[in-house]
Formats: sequence, structure tokens, C-alpha cells
Amino acid sequence: MKDPVVKVEQRFHMCDRMAIYFFIAASYSPWLMLRELGPWACHMRWLIWVMACIGSTYVFFFHERYKLVELMGYVAMGTVPALVILSM
Repeated sequence: MKDPVVKVEQRFHMCDRMAIYFFIAASYSPWLMLRELGPWACHMRWLIWVMACIGSTYVFFFHERYKLVELMGYVAMGTVPALVILSM
């Protein structure tokens, strides 16, 4: 049986990983609210929050199993909205 302290540490680590997805989404939201971005901004605003929810769900079910998939999720969330903002 696992030590209760280890279980608490794992839960905090999971919450930290989930929070990263929401921090990325929250940091792009003000930029995606600008009217000058065009029609892509509205779709990207929804997409970035859906990606945050999917990423958090992924961490909840597959925490520390497929680290490369998790890394690719972070990279995709960081670059895709940046491309829309840079096209402004």
C-alpha cells in the first residue's frame, strides 16, 4: 500500500499539470479577444479552451504514462494561437 504522503504529492503534481493547460489558455484569451484578428480569433478562442479541458482530462486519466503526448499538447496550445496572433 502506498504512503499517504506519496498519494498527496501525486495529486498535487496532477493538479499542477492540469493548471498549466488553463494558464496557457488564460494567457492567450485577452489577445484573442481583439477585434482586429478576424474570424479566426473566435474559433481559436473556443479551441484553446477546449484543448485545455481535453488536456486536463488527459492528465487526470493518463498522468505520467505518455509524457511525449502531454508535451505535444503543451506545445500545440502554445504555438497554434500564436500563429493567429502573428497573422494580425
